[in-house]
Amino acid sequence: MMASRSDRVKCVDFHPTEPWCLSALYSGHALILNYNTQAIVKSFEASELPVRSAKFIARKQWIVTGSDDMVIRVWNYNTLEKIKEFEAHADYIRYIEVRARRATARHRWRPAADLSRHGDADTCVLRSPPPAPSPAPSRCVHTLQVHPTQPFILSSSDDMQIKLWDWDHNFENTQTFEGHVHYVMMVKFNPRDPNYFASASLDKSIKVWGVGAPMPHFSLEGHEQGVNCIAYLAGSDRPHIISGSDDLSVKIWDYQTKACLQTLVGHTANVSAVCAHPRLPVLISGGEDGSVRVWHSTTYRCETKLDYNMERIWALSTVPDRHYIAIGCDEGSIVIKMGNDVPVISMDANGKVVWASNNEMRIGSVKGIAAESGAADGETLAISPRDLGTAELYPQSLCHNANGRFVAACGDGEYIIYTATRLRNMGYGAGLEFVWSSVATGDYAVRTSSSSITVSRNFPKGKGQKTFAPDCPADRIFGGAALIVACPTCICAYDWGTCSLIRQIDVAPNEVYWAESGDLCALSCDESYFVLAFNRELVADTLAEGAIGPEGIDESFTPLHEIPDKVETGIWVGDCFLCVPLLGLFRAIRLSARLSALPSAPYH
Repeated sequence: MMASRSDRVKCVDFHPTEPWCLSALYSGHALILNYNTQAIVKSFEASELPVRSAKFIARKQWIVTGSDDMVIRVWNYNTLEKIKEFEAHADYIRYIEVRARRATARHRWRPAADLSRHGDADTCVLRSPPPAPSPAPSRCVHTLQVHPTQPFILSSSDDMQIKLWDWDHNFENTQTFEGHVHYVMMVKFNPRDPNYFASASLDKSIKVWGVGAPMPHFSLEGHEQGVNCIAYLAGSDRPHIISGSDDLSVKIWDYQTKACLQTLVGHTANVSAVCAHPRLPVLISGGEDGSVRVWHSTTYRCETKLDYNMERIWALSTVPDRHYIAIGCDEGSIVIKMGNDVPVISMDANGKVVWASNNEMRIGSVKGIAAESGAADGETLAISPRDLGTAELYPQSLCHNANGRFVAACGDGEYIIYTATRLRNMGYGAGLEFVWSSVATGDYAVRTSSSSITVSRNFPKGKGQKTFAPDCPADRIFGGAALIVACPTCICAYDWGTCSLIRQIDVAPNEVYWAESGDLCALSCDESYFVLAFNRELVADTLAEGAIGPEGIDESFTPLHEIPDKVETGIWVGDCFLCVPLLGLFRAIRLSARLSALPSAPYH
């Protein structure tokens, strides 16, 4: 989304509400960049020596910086007036901890494919002030961290100390924490309980502290070399800390049991930055090898590797209510967007809606809500949700069965079938994609690979499973009156009961919409959509007689019309197909004795 060339960036931070990314530069400057407009909002010299940490304090409209002159400075980010300046440590300030952000809802996460190309993480180029000559080495404040509710700032330094500062009392040093025996590289408040925080040090340890207690509660040890960075797993009930080290590894710790749960390897140089995305089920790490690696937070699988050719990675940052990641590098700053903003949601025929926020499931109803609320046409309707509980996976898709009793969640290479109103686990298995039959309410299909599809009959009673290889590589599957398998250049329709090929149709649709009766379907392609009639009686008779040929049943699908427009979304109501084409006009296509297009209306 944004790539800003500048001097070495040692720290990045997002503003919680404005589209701003703050970059702290080794040249002593600080930049505020608008990642939407690609403009530099503010640029100022914070110190004559490198600035290693800079954070927004949005509730005060401040920026706080820590630099190699061992001074913390506070600035008004609107006027750039210096609010306060004070010597904080006897050595480099490594980090300032300003905010322990609480996570909000996760949206759909699509592994690997969404980030395998730079085109999925769009970039734009900004020009920053030219790099300044690097100063001679000195000693510094390493980190700064701000308490989410109290007027506290944490700073860590090469003097092996962590200090707590109270800005309501003229930035008085109210507490000093000692216990590390080497440079303290980073401090982080616990987002679940900001009365506690963790620190990372080159003494190879991670220590967990309480605000008000000068000594650490406990240490986490297991890295073979110094620990450069830490992060809490936000947006989750799991009590985990992530750490990155000079031993080239990322470790996942349970800070309740004090156990190392997983070691992630793949970087070929020091790991200098880690973070956990607050909305997506991913962990991100950056290293001096110049790469950013994205790991699944449940399976710990490396989903993808990013390399933007901007040399070493020094810093990472996330923002709670958006999918953005900020990256600080030797040659500037990058902001990328990960994942998909489309919500994970499913509605049954009676208007009951189930949706996933993160892996937390909620249910609500839209039936009759417009009439009860008296809302005008075009107004947003408020739904009163009820919490269903937590799913065992992060759903990438949800779908109700035909009678609305069950909802299937699919994600992370697995599926789980739940009761739709109580979230009781009724069945599970491995699968990339899950669809229901629209006619036989208990039939469903799972795509386990491009060459294998499994059909299960009459769920939950169960009448056996059948696995078959489709006639072409399966990219997607669609449920309905027939099981549709989408291949790169065509679709193949199969019978749910016998898995026999009904018909191959030489179009490549993005979506298939079935009428509730099962007699009509619409195929939405890139430049047009097709309306077809499905002759269920002919198919049933042919299958009963065993007269189906190797190429299926010729007259099983009859083309009724081709409409030269791309459908963004659509639904059948009886024999009327309602859709929103690409041009944004709401259109209805009625099929009775003959096809007719009803007048279009603007779509808002």
